[in-house]
Amino acid sequence: MLSGWLLIATTMVVRASGVLQKIMERQHYAYAMSASSQAMGIAALRYYSQEPSLSALTVGFTSSPSAADRLPQLGNGGRAWEVEATAFHRIGEADCVWGEAGYTNGRRYDVRWNETSDFLLVYPYVMADGRGGNLNYEQYTLHGGYARAWHRLLYGFALGYRALSEYRQRDPRPNNTVADLEGSLSVGYFWHTYAAALAVEASKYKQTNDLVYFNDLGAQMEYHLTGIGNDFARFSGNNNSTFFKGHRIGARIGMTPRTALGLTASARYEHLHIDKVMSNLNRLVLNEIGEDTWTGEASWQQRRWGASVRGTYADRRGTDNLYGDAVSNIYPKIGSLDNYESQRYEVMLTGYYEMPLNEHLQVGARPSTGMSGFESTHASSGNRLDTHQWHYGLTAYGDWHNRKDRVVLNAAINGRQETDGRLTLNEMSSPELGEALNGIHTYLHKGETRLGLGLEYDHAINATWGITLRGGWEHATYGEGCHANNYKVGVGIRM
Repeated sequence: MLSGWLLIATTMVVRASGVLQKIMERQHYAYAMSASSQAMGIAALRYYSQEPSLSALTVGFTSSPSAADRLPQLGNGGRAWEVEATAFHRIGEADCVWGEAGYTNGRRYDVRWNETSDFLLVYPYVMADGRGGNLNYEQYTLHGGYARAWHRLLYGFALGYRALSEYRQRDPRPNNTVADLEGSLSVGYFWHTYAAALAVEASKYKQTNDLVYFNDLGAQMEYHLTGIGNDFARFSGNNNSTFFKGHRIGARIGMTPRTALGLTASARYEHLHIDKVMSNLNRLVLNEIGEDTWTGEASWQQRRWGASVRGTYADRRGTDNLYGDAVSNIYPKIGSLDNYESQRYEVMLTGYYEMPLNEHLQVGARPSTGMSGFESTHASSGNRLDTHQWHYGLTAYGDWHNRKDRVVLNAAINGRQETDGRLTLNEMSSPELGEALNGIHTYLHKGETRLGLGLEYDHAINATWGITLRGGWEHATYGEGCHANNYKVGVGIRM
């Protein structure tokens, strides 16, 4: 079953053996198949993922020194320690199992206009203020799955869980906890050189978002934002205890070659619903989010080259619930207003090419280009934020090895440039929030260029154990002549 991928990797691994060969096969498989992540996300099709059986434990550190704001809701830098364990193993002729476990302990610098976790998931309905500050966080992740072939049938399942805690040690002091549970079931069929499968997916989401001030003299307005500079003025102020609850349901279908060569294609639909609830107002449902997302991808892979196209479209709707005067501390719901709407899309074309220079050295390149867009409106105010971007990128690498050692050097340039965009602000909750939105518009309008270098060294201690050392640097230029750097280092054990 691994013959297809082994054919691709033969030139690179001719002098390597044992664990080093598996490391090389795993990395080059990931490099070539990254465009097929949606199809390989179907547990039943993971049986044909062509991955070698390998376990890894990695410890890493990432540092991004403070820089000029890009999106103030996400902070302007940070640092984090990470521990990750991964494994993929074939436990029989017809079974495979995989798993990932991770822990991250970090800090995000100068987060403003957002006191809520998972901003990109629950926007625009975040609790916010202009003071903000550094946010400490801890995150735990656990994912795993199983797949089996039986006669001409395939079946599999996958489960995942994420727990996040975010907090600040000075006023204002958010204390946020997130629990996110997901799972999928899939069944498929294989014939000749291809396999196809259908998966159903579901997840359950919960976030508790509480904020306090230890110094009452320093307390300030906390806004419950409703989109593009607006807030729910009636409940903003000191109602600082909320939670989010929601779910996702979806399905995806995909097909993949039983070897590494040929056409891979998939399509996916997902529906998201999240309620924002005021904990200290008898669990009043303040806002509701509904989003539908469609994704499709197709890739064609040959022995040393491949190409792929991927597209995503998402339609998000936000509802403000309206309430009358409280009776016995209970607010009667008197209506609702569909006040926020946004659409986002992305279409990306990616290719790769690998060329062996001799039995020890191989070089490769991965170009990409595409378009993306985001359009958002707030109905009652008439505020609007739109942007359309052109993206480009090129990653090149050199990979040298002998029987026990391997060195990989890669360089990358990635960037984006706005082709069309606008910001319309008719009404604002505060002048400071308007300044933040103008800063976001400038960041999007001026484009961004990122240059990166990476180095990895692998050493086979013996036939079954290996060690990996890696480091990376990325420099970004954006906005009005702003610069930012990111540094990564890591050490890992492979077995």
